[in-house]
Amino acid sequence: MTLDKINPIAMGHTAFAFLIYFFLVLGKTKKLTIQSAILGPMLLLVVVFSRSRGAYIAGAGALLIYILLLKGSKRVFAILGALVVAMAILASSGVELIDVVIARLQTINVDVDQSTMIRSQLFGGAWRQFLENPVFGRYAVEMQFNFYPHNIYLESLMAMGALGSLPFAVHIVLALRSTVGIIRSGKFPLAAVLAAVLFIREAIAGMASGSLWGNSLFWVTSALTISFWYGYQGFLAKNRHPEIEAYEGRAY
Repeated sequence: MTLDKINPIAMGHTAFAFLIYFFLVLGKTKKLTIQSAILGPMLLLVVVFSRSRGAYIAGAGALLIYILLLKGSKRVFAILGALVVAMAILASSGVELIDVVIARLQTINVDVDQSTMIRSQLFGGAWRQFLENPVFGRYAVEMQFNFYPHNIYLESLMAMGALGSLPFAVHIVLALRSTVGIIRSGKFPLAAVLAAVLFIREAIAGMASGSLWGNSLFWVTSALTISFWYGYQGFLAKNRHPEIEAYEGRAY
């Protein structure tokens, strides 16, 4: 089974984004749980047979970080949910799906796989170009291939240097701080949590895929995550003030 009519990499990332959504809503309501049970396996098949290594690594990495950031019983329930899903996959398909994923990941070999080899050369070329102009940068593309280097962090250094990359670094730090706060808080709406987890995925994927200027989902999810953390936090604080004032009034 292959996906020849459409871009398999894009399909793999898109399907994994929906998988993340259904993982987050699993157990929230009966209706959402049923939807997750029906659509989850279908999306998983699309992810696996897209054979996109980036989708595998970035999606699984985002879910793992999400689970590790959870606190207390929420982490336990998330781990149990992941184990139930894993057992369901094994029961329905044996090890076939796992074999497909493992076989695809094993092709990450700079000496054998052409894609890995090219990306390695792109990374090296971008780093060398950054070292040529480390303060302000100079190059819009990696000159050996005349293409973006498939690493948004190296691309920023190569194009704008260390000084020009400072705003980008601040943006990433704010987004990471917001992501940790949103997930660990447990008080934010589903949209905020979904944006945070998808930002993690895009931050991981950006290490080996996409361009700095063309990765719209990275910018959208990071901006939404920051907005939710600083904006919704203020909303929560504002709503707490009447409760505090009422409590203090009763105390007097």
